[in-house]
Amino acid sequence: MTIKSLLQRALFIGAMAACSVSAAAPISIDYTFSPVTVVFNGTLQSTGAFTMSIKTDTDTPNLGSGFGDFQNAYAAEVYITAAALGLDNAHVTNPTQLYFGGTVFGFKVDDFGTILTGYAGTQLSFGYAFDLSTLVVPQGPVLMRGTEVRTSTAINFDNGSMFDAGQLVSFTNQTNTATVTGLVDVPEPSSLALSALAIIALARLRRRRA
Repeated sequence: MTIKSLLQRALFIGAMAACSVSAAAPISIDYTFSPVTVVFNGTLQSTGAFTMSIKTDTDTPNLGSGFGDFQNAYAAEVYITAAALGLDNAHVTNPTQLYFGGTVFGFKVDDFGTILTGYAGTQLSFGYAFDLSTLVVPQGPVLMRGTEVRTSTAINFDNGSMFDAGQLVSFTNQTNTATVTGLVDVPEPSSLALSALAIIALARLRRRRA
């Protein structure tokens, strides 16, 4: 294979790999919540004002559900910061899913028996309702007036803490917000390697012509 053909092949494959990488659009849905009262580590406590981030990709498959109008669920990672509870960007270790429906969006575990969600406000904007691949990015903040917490199973954190199982509480007349932002995507090692290969081949071709 000549240097020229090597260069052409590397550039073509590198471009295809770059396209496949950029197809995924990492996003974060960042919430601010008013204080709520929950059982945390066995004790009834106020969360104080707290934040939650749900992170996923817009190309994540729709897992669906069979719970009323909430037919959309996407695998996601959840992080919560609540200084009053000693949570600092604590990762929820349960398998978690982002879900949408009506004016509600938040995260769930299992079949909606365990959720933490904002509701009674403005739903996020989509090109096609609740299709994550058409979510408008960026957007917000949008306003929500309520918070609901259900824990048929405990919500566990990576620091060993938990929202205890057996809770079903909702709070209204609050001022909560949610904002959607795009996250910087990191190229996969394969595309980086192919880009390097293309650069090397180009340099060799230029030296040969010199």
